[in-house]
Amino acid sequence: MSKALSMRAIVAACKLSVSTVQGYVKKIDALGLDYDSLTALSDKELQERFKPVPKIAPVRPEPDIATLVAAIKLSKEKVTRQLLHEEYLAQYPDGYKKNCFYELLQAWEVQDKATMRMTHTPGEKLFIDFSGDKPSWIDPMSGEVNQPELYVAVLGGSSYTFACAVPSQKAGDFAMATAHALEYYGGCPKLLVIDNLKSGVTHACYYDPEINPTCRSCPPLLGGSTACTGS
Repeated sequence: MSKALSMRAIVAACKLSVSTVQGYVKKIDALGLDYDSLTALSDKELQERFKPVPKIAPVRPEPDIATLVAAIKLSKEKVTRQLLHEEYLAQYPDGYKKNCFYELLQAWEVQDKATMRMTHTPGEKLFIDFSGDKPSWIDPMSGEVNQPELYVAVLGGSSYTFACAVPSQKAGDFAMATAHALEYYGGCPKLLVIDNLKSGVTHACYYDPEINPTCRSCPPLLGGSTACTGS
């Protein structure tokens, strides 16, 4: 009895696709089995022989996100996900690709994120500081790029925000910006909370900060009774 059937005959007899039959034929050739060897095997043995080999995912080094973030902060660079990924690949060139790394980073941020609920009484505190990111503008006559300081004030109770650009972080510019902020809000809060910036705090202290005289005298000049405090 002849065992040599055409591929088309096998497909028709087994009612399988051509690609499936070709896959089995290649597997039989790779195992070095002939017809007699195949018929001698039980169904269980056949299943074991033709079971697909599971693909083992390569072991990739887990990124130490906390260390990466701390290192970049110490270098005084702005932390971005792309920068963290580049730092990770510099250590592990065969590591996670960008999308997988971002998912790991997001999971780390969720578990590491510590929050504390702050209750603010409306009109009680106005938080004032300079932004770390500076705006810029180009002089149309000279082409010179100018970078003023960005002053920001936020009411604690409503997060109502005021911002303006000033030439520098000097005490005079800081006092002027604060005056504009109070004019904008149309009144004075009970406290101006300063984040220990040099323009507002001469000597930083957790319990008794020494407030810059120019900053301390700014609210009374506007007819208010606001006190300044460091944070």
